[in-house]
Amino acid sequence: FKNFVDQCHQKGIAVILDVVYNHAFGQSPLAQMYWDKTTNKPSANSPYFNVDATHPYNVGNDFDHESDYTKTYVKQTLEHWVNEFKIDGFRFDLSKGFTQTNNPNNVSAWGQYDASRIAILKDYADYIWTNTSNDIYLILEHFADNAEEKELSNYGFSLWGNSNHNYNQNTMGYITDSSVEWMSYKARTWSSPKVVGYMESHDEERLMFKNLNSGNSNATYNVKNLNTALSRQETAGLFFLTIPGPKMLWQFSELGYDYSIN
Repeated sequence: FKNFVDQCHQKGIAVILDVVYNHAFGQSPLAQMYWDKTTNKPSANSPYFNVDATHPYNVGNDFDHESDYTKTYVKQTLEHWVNEFKIDGFRFDLSKGFTQTNNPNNVSAWGQYDASRIAILKDYADYIWTNTSNDIYLILEHFADNAEEKELSNYGFSLWGNSNHNYNQNTMGYITDSSVEWMSYKARTWSSPKVVGYMESHDEERLMFKNLNSGNSNATYNVKNLNTALSRQETAGLFFLTIPGPKMLWQFSELGYDYSIN
């Protein structure tokens, strides 16, 4: 892996690691050391995990990011990846879960401005930028209130921008929900282009698959036709890559890959 990173760097390619610090599963030594076999959950005295998750959409065992133990674990492992493997940045999975604001079921409330969550993320950023390099990329899969994302982007984070539904409405040929302006940092009133925009990711059905199966079709124009669907993918790319800011292309989406995510 070190050789892979070195080879990428020689070709001018940065390597960004996807890291999961929201949760860990039962095989994790951090979970096993403090485990309640009766409930099959982390024990109440675990210095790393909450017994029950504090937020919706959690999987596995939920880390307590206000614990000094968790903070040390995250900081030391991030620093190790940079200094030992020369990693250029990190994409934090489910970063909106880095909160102890107890809200296990209300998705809308979970996405509201959370000062404690912001403080946790800024603390991690300060540590990694101080102890490694201030140009390490830090990217959040966040999807929170725009006021919170704006504050984090102003601090130096980049944040994922999901426009799957909007772009797919365009490629399928439907006018409703077809605006893609939220891909622009200016539409979000951010000060810099920190939106990592994408049309597809591992969480959504592929655009091309839906074009061929659900595209708008009539007697004169048929999106379900292969060549027509591919042409619409090309056009979507023009309205994607030309918006200022970083972009994520997921596994051949630019080639109209039509194999269902399911």
